[in-house]
Amino acid sequence: MKVGDLVKAKPGTVEGDPNSLGVGLITSIGNDHLGGLICYVSWSKTKGQPWFMYQKDLIAISKDVKKL
Repeated sequence: MKVGDLVKAKPGTVEGDPNSLGVGLITSIGNDHLGGLICYVSWSKTKGQPWFMYQKDLIAISKDVKKL
């Protein structure tokens, strides 16, 4: 995954229904102190600051998007 990718939360990784967040946009990527890959995600159906999430808890959906 990279900055600008569209993602969805995997079921069981957020409180409540992951579909209630809508689609997320990765705004930045980094590593935690244990070497895990973290992403900051701005969700389409929430307001406020981007959410901190581990890459393993996200499903990439922009892989199949093609330029027109």
